Amino acid sequence: MHLTAMKNRLWLDYPIPFQRKALAGSPTRNNWEIELNLTNLFAILSWVENKQDLDRPVSLPYMTGPFGFRTRLDDALAMFREVKDLYASRMEYAQGQKAKVRRRRDYIDDVFRITELVQTEERVATASEGLDAAFLFERHLFSMLRSSYGFRANRSDLIDAQQLYYLLDPTLHFVTDDDRLIGYVRESTQANRIMTFSQLLDVLR
Repeated sequence: MHLTAMKNRLWLDYPIPFQRKALAGSPTRNNWEIELNLTNLFAILSWVENKQDLDRPVSLPYMTGPFGFRTRLDDALAMFREVKDLYASRMEYAQGQKAKVRRRRDYIDDVFRITELVQTEERVATASEGLDAAFLFERHLFSMLRSSYGFRANRSDLIDAQQLYYLLDPTLHFVTDDDRLIGYVRESTQANRIMTFSQLLDVLR
């Protein structure tokens, strides 16, 4: 499990550094501003004593000055919207081009490009196996480029795709009530680790 402890809470690392840890075995410097921003937000939530603390600047031990929760939350939400809008714009642009079939090899190459990791035979094998569901989900999205699918209306598809990255850790399961997502990855070798909440309850009983 790749977890980060803050006070008495545990948080999964964000998707890209999580991939770096799972594939390379050690964390690398995280340069993604949106992830750094949200890390600070989670740190604040673990240090404040009550809701009133969120209405005033909070000073954390490793920071040089007060940190305003609500301002940073607005910034983080704005960046989330920006990232999803960028995804939607790129997919809409691609809809006007000759659609290509998403190949697994190209997908894996993109994983190593984004994570800035050197490809080795072992890492490629780990990525191909551990990101099987994520690849099938993205391949389905690419197949929709040949249709009138509303990528902007469904720009949260990007978040769904990134949540599947966590299946790189063989001890993790993904619980969702999104039947559409489950259908997209039904043929994945990881399909047995993607379940609805009711299915999870059946397992736990």
